[in-house]
Amino acid sequence: ARGAAPLAGIEVFDAEGPQGGAAEALAEQKAAIDAKVAAGDFDGALVVLDGLAKRCREHAPYHVLRGEVTLRLAEQARDTGRKGADLFFQDAVRALQRAVELDAEPVAPRLLLAEAQYDSGDTAAAAGTASKLLLHVQSQGGGDAETLARLHRLRANAAARAYAQQKADGGGDAELLEQARASFRYLEREGSLDGDLLRTWSGTEQWAGAPAEAVNVYVRASERAPQDLALLDLIVSTAEAQGQLPLAVEVLSKPADPTRAWYLGKAHYLLAGVQRAAGDAATAIATLDAARAAFTASMRGNAAYRDSCEQWLAMCLGKQGNIAFRSNDLAAAENYLLE
Repeated sequence: ARGAAPLAGIEVFDAEGPQGGAAEALAEQKAAIDAKVAAGDFDGALVVLDGLAKRCREHAPYHVLRGEVTLRLAEQARDTGRKGADLFFQDAVRALQRAVELDAEPVAPRLLLAEAQYDSGDTAAAAGTASKLLLHVQSQGGGDAETLARLHRLRANAAARAYAQQKADGGGDAELLEQARASFRYLEREGSLDGDLLRTWSGTEQWAGAPAEAVNVYVRASERAPQDLALLDLIVSTAEAQGQLPLAVEVLSKPADPTRAWYLGKAHYLLAGVQRAAGDAATAIATLDAARAAFTASMRGNAAYRDSCEQWLAMCLGKQGNIAFRSNDLAAAENYLLE
């Protein structure tokens, strides 16, 4: 994803570093390194860089370049099944950490370090690096939109995954949760949430014990894309899994259109099952009536939905017949099942 050329924005060759002659030594090998990177020969590029290690050991741009090349080698090894990918990721992190130690002012190397930490599996460290860098960017005036989006996307993923792992292990760092939420909210405001990020955010809220918010993540996304069927389905399925079907019924009730009416009918149908299991047969029957009304409205509004809606109507009637039968209301059961 980073492409063949060195990371844009990193000034590697123009400034004299604290170690005399380092910048010139690196500049002399620029063409050779770039040629090998462009050809995907990251091992060869590292051989050239190894020859500069003694002269450039205190030169931050050298370690930035070494870290990026090693990171690309690690990604290549991972993608091709080559052994040692984990070690390459660790080497990339070490090189970039050294670069930041030598010069913490540039944004690009610190962002690359956070990405390397994330790719190496150290998600908590990646979230921490990204959070500190966001503060640093703010202190410099706020940063450009592309950098901020990249940073928040990284932090959202890293913090969410680190938090989920901690919860699975019986813990859960509240600071990680807040970092993830803050970045998800930023990306939401900017309209930059894709399907993967939405699922990650909803899953994070589930780990955090916030079932309504786990559903509302999809509700807000659906408001921005009202005809996205996948989002409507996720509202219903997440609400069912999180015990939030009344919330799904509420949000799907408006605005009314054939598509939302279909999903409203499904939410009512599933809610009736919950009510029946709780022993509230009368409420379940009434909820199934509401489901039937929704499916009827859906197929009236869109003839293409008729076949599906008629199947769901039959399922509703069948469930009502079974509930009436188990309630010993045999006359009602007969009417539902005959219908």
